[in-house]
Amino acid sequence: MTGENGEVTPNVLTLRWIPNSAGEGREVEVLVDGVNLIERARAWEALHTPEPKLAGSYSGVREWNAQDDLRDWFDPTQDRVSLLVCECGTGGCWPLQARVTREGDHVTWSDFEQPHRRGRWSYDGFGPFVFEAGQYDAQVKAVLENV
Repeated sequence: MTGENGEVTPNVLTLRWIPNSAGEGREVEVLVDGVNLIERARAWEALHTPEPKLAGSYSGVREWNAQDDLRDWFDPTQDRVSLLVCECGTGGCWPLQARVTREGDHVTWSDFEQPHRRGRWSYDGFGPFVFEAGQYDAQVKAVLENV
């Protein structure tokens, strides 16, 4: 977010474990400024994609994949990372991906995409979300410590 004077006002990331809606263990709930990322994606996709019935068909990263998936959120060699996964919980099935970049004291999620609809679904205008790096790191580490 950009403030009145052009300065960046960071978004706030909150990650927490919640029971999975399918009753299969836990998943990571991702909140940006207190709003669930699945709900943000659902609202965007319903209005900006040609397949609104598929809007928001996501789940948080599942417990059994968390160590690998969430470590990618720190890995600068990754082109894109999965912030959300398919409702079925299978990695790569139906992810919401973004480019994660770290510059100075900020981590940015940008260039969102649904890779199975690349070129057909546009996320232009969705995000970017800019987080204070220390706050971001603390949230991801706390979730990883509680797998």
